[in-house]
Amino acid sequence: FGSRRGGRSGSDPPQRRDGETSRPFALQGERFERMQIFIKTLTGRKTNFNFEPDNTVRHVKEALQEKEGIQVEQIRLIYSGKQMSDECTLADYSVKPGSTVHMVLQLRG
Repeated sequence: FGSRRGGRSGSDPPQRRDGETSRPFALQGERFERMQIFIKTLTGRKTNFNFEPDNTVRHVKEALQEKEGIQVEQIRLIYSGKQMSDECTLADYSVKPGSTVHMVLQLRG
């Protein structure tokens, strides 16, 4: 409620000042190091996962589906108060090793 800065919604991908969506820079053939992050459910249970910064949010949801049995379409991930978009990467949201991402379920009515 109230006005949002810059008119962006909470689910918009992070933007650089030049208006381009931020992406991590990697040289050809370079691989990112795997990092451990935590996924926290509404019940407060934390589960750890290992991902690379260039993994997409969709990839994280697929890993959650495999481990927790929850359909990808029902999973919403929140980091730093923002809903994460499937096509963005963890690096787009500046997710660092040891970070906690919150999982909420999107129930169909």
